Amino acid sequence: MIYHFEKNTRRPHNAKTDRSGPSPRTKATRHKTPQFVRLLQLVGLTAVCLGTLASPSSHADLVVDLDALDVWTQTGPTGSYYNGNANGTTNNDGWTADGVHFGNRYDSAWGGFWSGFAYSNVNDPSTAGHGNQYAAITGTGWGGQGNYAIAYSGTAAFFDLPAGLRPSSIWVTNTTYAYLTMRDGDSFSKKFGGDSGQDPDWFRLTFSGYDQVGGQGNLLGSVDFYLADFRFDDSNLDYLINQWTAVDLTGLGAAASVRLTFAGSDMGAWGLNTPAYAALDQLTLTAVPEPHGLWLVGLATASLLFRRVSRPSQGAIAGW
Repeated sequence: MIYHFEKNTRRPHNAKTDRSGPSPRTKATRHKTPQFVRLLQLVGLTAVCLGTLASPSSHADLVVDLDALDVWTQTGPTGSYYNGNANGTTNNDGWTADGVHFGNRYDSAWGGFWSGFAYSNVNDPSTAGHGNQYAAITGTGWGGQGNYAIAYSGTAAFFDLPAGLRPSSIWVTNTTYAYLTMRDGDSFSKKFGGDSGQDPDWFRLTFSGYDQVGGQGNLLGSVDFYLADFRFDDSNLDYLINQWTAVDLTGLGAAASVRLTFAGSDMGAWGLNTPAYAALDQLTLTAVPEPHGLWLVGLATASLLFRRVSRPSQGAIAGW
């Protein structure tokens, strides 16, 4: 025989209250805790998703390839270079590689004069003087081959970035001309360190990021790189850069353009005596996260959270 007992939900007026069980507030907490945990989990997941989208590492980097450039001003036994002179006429055209526009100004007067950026594959790490201005002290581009850029101080010493990309890093070294001048001195420039080796000489390249093309507009950030530094108390730490060296450009933010400037300790009546050149290669760019994409993800997640919180779970106490 099966007995069925119907629960009497009404407590007799003389029944004792069982105070050993949970209070109504404790019961409410039991139901609130899982839902609160789920809320925290959703918020955490949202933060991870937004952080992933915002992180430059989630996008493929673009390494600007100069090796496809094949228009030359001159070709000789040690290699070829282009300095803006394609047909002997004055121009401000510059040149472009992988969507990055490099400034250049070529003037045909006085036998030809250029500033800004040239590109080269000249391999001559030993010949001193201005006649070897297109060679990197390493002899070759980064990785031992290919074209590399030569920067020379002037109003055209800038490069413009494609929309949606920001500068990440670049590899830099001295040119043969600047390196040997600092190491040995010449009729225009002093030997770094002086005869005693104790002179606190230095030679600096600065990358400055701007919010407009052409190295114009508002300054977003700057990065300094010392191509030579003889200011150490211990002269054994003094150095002249003679290898390709990576420079972090993330401090320039989402720059639309980057301008290069030179400064140093060897100054004369007409400015910097040290040849204001540098060799550059492997410019790396990273995609800028698109704000509207982050907004859509945030909006969708907020909607999901609102629906989850607004819909009471089964057994939850009303009014939570």
